[in-house]
Amino acid sequence: MYIILVEHRENGQRYLFDCTNLKDVVKMGDTVICQTIQGHCTGKAVTSPIRVEAGDASLASLFKLCGAYLPIKQIIGVQRKSELSEEEKERIAKEWLRARLGDEDLPF
Repeated sequence: MYIILVEHRENGQRYLFDCTNLKDVVKMGDTVICQTIQGHCTGKAVTSPIRVEAGDASLASLFKLCGAYLPIKQIIGVQRKSELSEEEKERIAKEWLRARLGDEDLPF
């Protein structure tokens, strides 16, 4: 099992989540989508995935220390920022079209 510590922006609290399914994708600093009692929410990963043994007695101590309980909720996705805004994409597309078609043929 892999766990990760996530800070929720709404209240600044940090919680443990299971990230076993996304252990090779999620990394420290990512905005992650978490499954919570209240539904899905986003938070910031403040650790990289940490491998723990599911039957380890120290895992129960760690959960108790962090206020977590079993079954531990999961990270269901990573939210990636697009590199360009929609306005930047549109501007680049228009420039590309103007360079190839000329200004007189464009309706914008």
